[in-house]
Order: sequence, then C-alpha cells, then structure tokens
Amino acid sequence: MRRELSSLTQELRAAASDQLAEALLRSQPWTTSDTVLGFYGQSSEPETRRVLQSALDQGRVLALPRVAGERLAFHRVADLGLLQPGYRGVAEPVDDTPLLGRAMMANALVLVPGLAFDASGRRLGRGGGYYDRWLAALRSDAERCRFVGVCFHRQLVEQVPEHTHDQRVDQVLTERGWLAGPKGREYDGGER
Repeated sequence: MRRELSSLTQELRAAASDQLAEALLRSQPWTTSDTVLGFYGQSSEPETRRVLQSALDQGRVLALPRVAGERLAFHRVADLGLLQPGYRGVAEPVDDTPLLGRAMMANALVLVPGLAFDASGRRLGRGGGYYDRWLAALRSDAERCRFVGVCFHRQLVEQVPEHTHDQRVDQVLTERGWLAGPKGREYDGGER
C-alpha cells in the first residue's frame, strides 16, 4: 500500500482530496457535529487543510492530534498557521495549545487516517498503535462519537488483518463516497 500511495501524483491527490472534502462538507455527519477531531494529511494521505479550515470558518471546535510519548493528545486549534512539524514531520499543534476536554468530545465527528481500510471498518495504521490506543480510550468515554476513516479509494482492500487491540471505524469515506462500517451504519444524508 505504501508503494501504491507513493505512485499517486500531486494532481491526482489534489483532485481526489477535493472530491473527498466536497462529500464530507455536505454530509449529515458534518452538519450535525459541533466538534471535529481531525488530522493534517501527510503527503500520501488525503489533503485535509480545506476541511480543517472549513471547521474553523463555520465556528466548530477543531482539535488536532499531537504525539505525546506513546499517546495521542488532541489539542484545540484556532489557527492552522500556528501548527508546527512534529512526529514524523506531521503538522501538529504547538505544545502549549489547550487540550480538548473529554466533555467537548461527546458527539464529535472523528476523522481517522490509515494506510488501508475495508468495508467493515477495519483499519491498518502506520505501525505505532497511536490511534488504536486513543480510539479505545475515547470509545469508553464517548460512545456517540462518529468515527470516520478518511482515505483514497485505492486504499480500500478486501479485508484488513485484525488483532484484538485494533479499533474499527464506523464508516469509511473516500473520494468515491461512503461505506458502512462494522455496525452497518449506512450514511444517512446527501450523496453516496
């Protein structure tokens, strides 16, 4: 999958990222969430800056991850210009940015990156286990969050290998549309 993604040209990445953003920004999960927990896409991931800026422009609470030791910590972000390179060069909030409290995470839309996904919501990460640990902890506190895997269509595979510690997403969104996840939650609004 890494090899497949490395062959993606900047033009194709930009076009697919625009399509993905359009689908997300007009979706029911987006319009009903006051809080968005996002990620800043790396070079082999969908470009998410447009989505993140839209959250800020629309007055939503936006939080982005920062790697802290073996864990992810989500910090509130008010200005994307204040991000800095962090773990593996990914843009992160600066260290003194306020943490997003657990109460603010209730009913949040959580955008989850990954190397590969399948139609059942299984996710292959990049090897550190950061998102699996964080998702497991968040699920115990905020069951009504909607966890959406965000990827290019070419990152969908028939079946992702799954271990007991792996965490699934509720749905997967690509530039071609939405897939139901493990709970069979179909996308409920807008185009599919």
